[in-house]
This record gives sequence, C-alpha cells and structure tokens, in this order.
Amino acid sequence: MEVCLAPGSRSAPLAMAFARHHGLRTRVLIDERSCSFFAVGLAKAGGRPVAILCTSGTAAVEFHAAVVEAFHSSTPLIVLTADRPPEMIGVGANQAIDQTRLYGTAVRWFHDPGPPEEASEGSVTNERWRALACRAVAQASGPPAGPVHLNLPLREPLTPDDDGVGFPFPLDGRPDDVPWTVADTAPRPVPDSLRARIESARRGVVV
Repeated sequence: MEVCLAPGSRSAPLAMAFARHHGLRTRVLIDERSCSFFAVGLAKAGGRPVAILCTSGTAAVEFHAAVVEAFHSSTPLIVLTADRPPEMIGVGANQAIDQTRLYGTAVRWFHDPGPPEEASEGSVTNERWRALACRAVAQASGPPAGPVHLNLPLREPLTPDDDGVGFPFPLDGRPDDVPWTVADTAPRPVPDSLRARIESARRGVVV
C-alpha cells in the first residue's frame, strides 16, 4: 500500500509508524496540495486505496480540493489528518481548528476515534485500531470507491522514548493469516426468477 505524507509535528507518530512498516511504501511530499493530488494519481493508476497524512490545522484544509476530486472520480483515498486533542481546541493553541467533518459530504465516511489511550492488560485497544484501519480501507474501496476521512487527535509526547522494551502488547494478526476484518463488497446478483418477472412485466412499481 502507498502512503503519501506531508511532514508536520502533530502527525509525527503516524509518519514514523508508516516509515517502519515493511508492507507500506511511504513517500514524503512537502506541500500538502501536491501531496494529496499525487496520491489521487497513484490511486487512479493503481485502483487501490492510497493513504495521505498531514499535521493539524490549515494543513488539513489544503487536502480539500483533492478530496473533492477523489469523491467525484470514485478514487479510493484514505485521508488521515492529525489533530490537537480536545482539551487544546478553542483555547488559542497554534494550528488548532475544528476538523470535525472538515470535508463535508465529499467523503464516503468520516470517523474521529478520539485520542489513543494507553493499553492495559487484556485491553482491546489494539483490536479497535486494527478494525478501524480495516474499515477505512473497505469504505474507500467501495463500491462505490471514494475518499474516507479519519481525524486523529494525538497527545504529546509525539516521539517515543526508547526504553529498550518496545511495544509491550502483541500486534499479531489472526491465526493462519486470516484477515482481521472481512468486507463483503461483491455485487449481489438479481435472482433469475425475479429477473424474469421484471422483464415480462408491462408496468410496475419500484419500492
């Protein structure tokens, strides 16, 4: 999967995670508008969802034109906007705007999961984030394909401290490489009996 990111401080945790993931190809493009339209081109050419990432505030606004383009061209795009946590909204913090449903009706789906919380023993936090990522890919893939928007508030510290332990909870998938989430996106065929009745009817009512 391709990821295009425009660098920024608030989005640093996601940018570092993408760069470390062996299954992702990460591209860094400095300008947000160039980044987003480059991603639209990749998604159109490849026919698969491409993720774009930016920091909080006006950087997210710069994605808007490409999001609208993706919506009207049925191009699969996963728009990831880092955001200030709720306690920093409306208090004069730098680069803090209302990013809730920022792109209006130009996305297939919007979700704000709130800031990540530290996982505890037996927590389902990791499963929740994995399921969220899977749903975003499924929604962007369609049908119909199009952009989805995940607004992701992140609290400081934004860069990890290396304590030599690493991540304390397993990130393994399901056994035997079974997909974490299965989305049924295949078109449902019209039964032959119903098709025959529709074709033979002179007049009808669509309910």
